[in-house]
Amino acid sequence: MSDLDPSPAPGADLDADERATRERLYARYRPTRVVVARPRRADASVWTVRVALLAVVVMVVGLRWWATRAVPRKIDRAPIDIAGEPHQEEVNDREPIQWRHENDVVTIKPLARYRIAGRVVGTSRYRFGWQGALVPWDVGLVWGKMTSDEVLEHIHFQQSGRFLHYLYSAKLPVDEGYVINHAANNHWIPASQNVRRAIGQLDEGDLLEAEGYLVRAERAGGGDWSSSLTRSDTGDGACELMYVTRLKVGARVYE
Repeated sequence: MSDLDPSPAPGADLDADERATRERLYARYRPTRVVVARPRRADASVWTVRVALLAVVVMVVGLRWWATRAVPRKIDRAPIDIAGEPHQEEVNDREPIQWRHENDVVTIKPLARYRIAGRVVGTSRYRFGWQGALVPWDVGLVWGKMTSDEVLEHIHFQQSGRFLHYLYSAKLPVDEGYVINHAANNHWIPASQNVRRAIGQLDEGDLLEAEGYLVRAERAGGGDWSSSLTRSDTGDGACELMYVTRLKVGARVYE
């Protein structure tokens, strides 16, 4: 048996120029090695900083909420009589109240003592002008038979432009005259910051009782706003402008 010559290495039979060309092609198309960097695990100090920052954020939010919430002065568990009519009586022993905001000075003149209890059907926020500062919220209220679910399921209320609008179906169990006399859009002037915050926290469906005065507001330099003194009127000027000194929501009393 004869010995076999070893096979030549691939490309050994190529001349120098061909081998150089082949090496250049291999260098160009050689697969690139991909290195995947794994995320670096946060050490204990990083997690400590993150937890501390989160705690600071939670504390700041909590303190801000605490500082701006309404605080009830007492708890009164006596039921609120939302079936009764608002109570109004003449007042002649109350001096005008001076209200100031930025460059506005408003004189608030009490016209009648007033107490109303009812169910909230809506609130509307106002922010602009002296009227928006004086009366930051309108509160839509119903009382009497209007507070029952059997009535409210057939009527829809909506507030806009300082008015309370309503739309009802033919199944409404009371007539429109009753609706007019037992629903009102109340312009409320809060007598204190605590009452102001409590008004801002009202929700639809809340049962409440508000006490204070129906008033006339006169702005120095021009502009006035006067309350209606009857529950049976409609349209422009029919809303109650009320200076609220006490507000009871459920069992919580704000003053």
